[in-house]
Amino acid sequence: MLNTFETILFSFRLVGIRYALLIFLSISLTLGLLLFAQDVLKGYEKSLLVKIIGSTAHVAVLFTTKLNNSETESVVTEVKKHASIDFTAKGLGYFGASNISIDGIKNTDDNDWEHEELKSQSPEVFLKGMVYTKEYAKYLKKVLISFDQENQQNTSKVNIAQSPDVSSVEKIYIGNNKPEDWDGLLTYRKPVAFPPSLYREIIDPYIKIVDYLFIQFTEAEKYFGTGNRLNDKNQFVVVSTLNTPVSDETIPIVTAYETIKYLLNGDTKSADSYNYLEFFLLDPMDATKVSNELKLIYKENVQIFAWPDKYASEMAIIKGFHLLLFSVMMGTGISIGLLLSSLLDITVRRKRRQLSILLSMGASERFVLQIFIYYSLYLGFVGFVAGVLLANILEYSLWFFININESVLAKYPYVIQQLHMEIQGIPKPVNIGLYNYLTILSIVLLICFISSYGSAIEGAKINPIEGLKES
Repeated sequence: MLNTFETILFSFRLVGIRYALLIFLSISLTLGLLLFAQDVLKGYEKSLLVKIIGSTAHVAVLFTTKLNNSETESVVTEVKKHASIDFTAKGLGYFGASNISIDGIKNTDDNDWEHEELKSQSPEVFLKGMVYTKEYAKYLKKVLISFDQENQQNTSKVNIAQSPDVSSVEKIYIGNNKPEDWDGLLTYRKPVAFPPSLYREIIDPYIKIVDYLFIQFTEAEKYFGTGNRLNDKNQFVVVSTLNTPVSDETIPIVTAYETIKYLLNGDTKSADSYNYLEFFLLDPMDATKVSNELKLIYKENVQIFAWPDKYASEMAIIKGFHLLLFSVMMGTGISIGLLLSSLLDITVRRKRRQLSILLSMGASERFVLQIFIYYSLYLGFVGFVAGVLLANILEYSLWFFININESVLAKYPYVIQQLHMEIQGIPKPVNIGLYNYLTILSIVLLICFISSYGSAIEGAKINPIEGLKES
């Protein structure tokens, strides 16, 4: 009686190495390339998640009425019952339309310089003014990019760790001045930051010198019932870009709490009140749970935005690509299984005499079954392992090539240098994980088993007397 290893060796002698090599290459190359594609896509998914989670509030709550400090704290307490909070930001916010304008100088066809003023009606925007805290300044430091690149390294008014974007935070909060100084400052300067996507509506590629962009909010009376305080003198200057993922919904514009308070009340000295809260959680995956609980408590009195809902379309696209690749993998696996089944059917017909000799010498039907099944399962397992190794080699090679210094490629053909430039920005591939590997391995082995079972049954049921009569 042969053991498992000896049975596998015997099966290769019987079926042949050539067929084994064909099946092995089919499985390993297919799995390797598709796993490589899955890991690259997983890298994009992780990159998007990191950007979303790191650059946007995990849960944002907009109330229909204003809250005082104690009411705000009660909301925070309610959230803490369902999730651990990293920090909370509070402020004022409203939805409304806006007008954007830009002053610039461009070179005309006659090589003359002329002044040009461009205006655009923007989509609906969400203006939010947030109270300054060290935690929120640290968050803004990650997402704001100042227009004034030359002065970024010389900023020290805001008492937070220095970085190239500190001046962006300072400009939004006008140097973090005392509340009593804000009214005078805001009579001439109300700084905001908005996403670069708004530039597409207004920017002229021929403009050579550009002043700051200006934005005017034409619907200040949206949720608060206050009079419209905007006129030509109340334009807001755009001092920073907001480097956050932009969803298909309203476009966020960031300013200081005192700025929007001045907009609504005409001064900053009135009692503080808030209608907008942002929660940054220690575990961002708790966002949906927190959102559902708050909706049950406050019902129609709030609008709640959780990051999984806000960016559902972006995540759905990536999941769709994952499903597509998995479907391709399944289809290819079934095709390989059909190829394996055909090869084993041919083997049974070609080796009918040898199988009859085995059966006449006392070999059991179970042993003949094992010959074909072990052969297929072994090829599936080895092909899977080789495919995983190939995927990892491709991932390492891709990441190494992306990060190689351009000077090293100077001596290589231009097509190599061009390829290096084209793939810049591809995120680091991320392994799909042990669970997914085991799932794929199980599917591969199942396909191999099903593909070989019919041929194994046919071989085991051969009549030795009739088989030996065949030449």
